[in-house]
Amino acid sequence: MSPKQTRRIAKIIAVVVALAMLVTSFTYIVYADSTEEHIDWDEEFNHLKSLIYDIKANYKDDITYEELLEGTYKGIFDKLNDPYSVYYELNSESDAFIESVSGEFSGIGVKLVESNGRCMIESPVADSPAEKAGLQAGDFIVKVDGINVVGMHLDDIVNLIRGETGTKVTLTIERDGRTHTVSIIRDVIKLTSVSYKLLEDNIGYIRIAQMDSDSHLEFKNAKLRLIAQGAKSFIIDLRNNAGGYTHVAINIADQLMPKGPITHFEQKGEIKESVYSTGQGDLG
Repeated sequence: MSPKQTRRIAKIIAVVVALAMLVTSFTYIVYADSTEEHIDWDEEFNHLKSLIYDIKANYKDDITYEELLEGTYKGIFDKLNDPYSVYYELNSESDAFIESVSGEFSGIGVKLVESNGRCMIESPVADSPAEKAGLQAGDFIVKVDGINVVGMHLDDIVNLIRGETGTKVTLTIERDGRTHTVSIIRDVIKLTSVSYKLLEDNIGYIRIAQMDSDSHLEFKNAKLRLIAQGAKSFIIDLRNNAGGYTHVAINIADQLMPKGPITHFEQKGEIKESVYSTGQGDLG
């Protein structure tokens, strides 16, 4: 697939799935529909090309053809008036989207927060390069590779810290009023989306923050560990779940439900597909 074709991939979060009495939106990646109306495409494309040429030639500021074309693609999705239908360019915006549903990124593994205009480490991710390098909760990041980041927007600092796996980033850290530098090799960071604990009365509590690519496996592991600890009943907490992959949500529902319908996929008012549980759910 060429870069131009890749840029035309649209990521549409368009299916609403009922799971444990919570309605959450999930992600689809789709390509252009092959069904075409009777339109003179040559005439339409020539009109679009002429319009882009005119804007390029007469607009008061400099603008590239690439920027105008990207605006055209985004405009198509804006016309849908659907907050879950979005076009992403291949840039940091699309990277952030992919990371948000994969639960994976390349970096050092720290959770950052803004504190009085400064970047503070809330906590290092367990077993991450940051933790192994000795970074601690409450440390302030003053510089990244020699660049002063005090007062810089948190997203910009994150972009400086992240990078390709195996590359080095040098941080200047302030702790207890003293500064020191530390060099860290970036690695793949896998964030967990499922947390769990055993409550009183042998109640197992499982929280799913979002439906990442491995959330169904994390859920199964949490469920089995809680059962081993003596859990007799469960609370599945999906409050503020950020959504994610539909097939992952279906897999989790299948682990919970007796045999029967899990969800339906609807398009233009018609049910296109129904998904049923296998009946192997041991918590139904």
